[in-house]
Amino acid sequence: MPNEQPALPAGGCAVCGRAALAPQLIGTRCANPLPLGPCTGQYRPTVAPTDWVACQTCLGKGAVGSQRCNHCEGSGWNYARPQFP
Repeated sequence: MPNEQPALPAGGCAVCGRAALAPQLIGTRCANPLPLGPCTGQYRPTVAPTDWVACQTCLGKGAVGSQRCNHCEGSGWNYARPQFP
């Protein structure tokens, strides 16, 4: 259903914090486009629900109207800390 909040991400990038929705991404390279070039981080699993906060731009829905949210890239979540440990 479009009004439900998406499931918590399986993990996130150790460098930029980009959400990894699919568990198959854990352990792979991120390559998120950043201002200085592609991210070189690797996706790590997140273990606690408190690792993520609902995106304030789309209110955790992953979309603003019918458009995919650019702030959370459609995941509905943002990493709660500035950088992974």
